[in-house]
Amino acid sequence: MPEAIQEDNRASTMRAPSLVLSCVLGAMIVVAGQAQADPKLLAQLKQLFPSATSFSPKGGAPPHITAFVNSAGTQVEAGYAFWTTELEPLERGYHGPIKILVGMARKGILAGVIVVENHEPYGNFSVEPPQFALQFKGKDIRDPFKVGRDVDAVSRASITIESATRAIRNSARRVARRHVNDDRKLACSRIATESRVLPSDDGPCACGAERAGRLVCGDVAIAVSDSLQ
Repeated sequence: MPEAIQEDNRASTMRAPSLVLSCVLGAMIVVAGQAQADPKLLAQLKQLFPSATSFSPKGGAPPHITAFVNSAGTQVEAGYAFWTTELEPLERGYHGPIKILVGMARKGILAGVIVVENHEPYGNFSVEPPQFALQFKGKDIRDPFKVGRDVDAVSRASITIESATRAIRNSARRVARRHVNDDRKLACSRIATESRVLPSDDGPCACGAERAGRLVCGDVAIAVSDSLQ
């Protein structure tokens, strides 16, 4: 066999494994970069966003997954999913944190919540029954989220219910301040969260008045333009 042909064969033989390795590594990178690499997580995300066509990897600050829908051939953001334990790590129930996956549409309306993990002694009749999660679907993040008023109270499980409710409310408002463009209402939501003063039934900003471009609630004041910071 001519020497030139032998050299070409050797080069082809060396390139083939490299090409296969590159393809495998490329496929691994693509899969690792998708939320759907975890079938269980994908099922949960599809439960929150049934119309979504794809999901981003988790990222950003605060950390979240973005759900996309196809609109006229373009991928458009439909909402965001996030874990309460990552955004509110210090929130505790009776026996530790309650891990909840929250879905929120772009206008600040909750798409739903899924209680992923809890170790509460009364979890079986407080946060685990379907009706607990169902009451948050369609809920506006500007609502009071007050147990006994707009969130159902459960006898003997008040600590569990109140902790889970705070975690959902506060984590959703954190994500909303980055992604929902409604400066005045979100400024008041931030004030209510930081001052722990809940808005009254009169509306999401009944907790304070606007004075010279600043919303005031108790001892906390914030410029409306700073509401997304």
